Amino acid sequence: MSEERYIIIADVSCDLSQEIRDYIGMKEYMRGHIHFDDGRDFETTLDWNNISRGDFYKQLSNKKSKITTAPANTEQCYELFKKYIEQGYAVLSMSLSSTISTTYNLTCVAADRLRKEYPDCKLYCFDSARMSGAFGLLTIHAHL
Repeated sequence: MSEERYIIIADVSCDLSQEIRDYIGMKEYMRGHIHFDDGRDFETTLDWNNISRGDFYKQLSNKKSKITTAPANTEQCYELFKKYIEQGYAVLSMSLSSTISTTYNLTCVAADRLRKEYPDCKLYCFDSARMSGAFGLLTIHAHL
């Protein structure tokens, strides 16, 4: 009997450090986006590769500055899930609470599309119903 391969893909809102991700074996996560009113756009990463944490929070505290965040779009979700489905993985997508983010809904749209293309795939979308810190803890628990 062969053991099923699976991957858990949480969104960037889980806010886990590289050290924690290494410890729990977290291989992948769903990125997001930050848009500044001056036209700058960045992909959000857990390691703050594209913008420093300090710069982000400095801009956020500036009352004259307008910053918006957005989750990965449906196509980005689709491509990430597809990558693992084509490698034979079962995929569990974990999202920040759907009451404050559209991530869960976007992953469900991508998952429905993939289920039509790959009827035998195992792809599950999970609404954590939690915010950042609690979502991070839930992500850790799922990996262990």
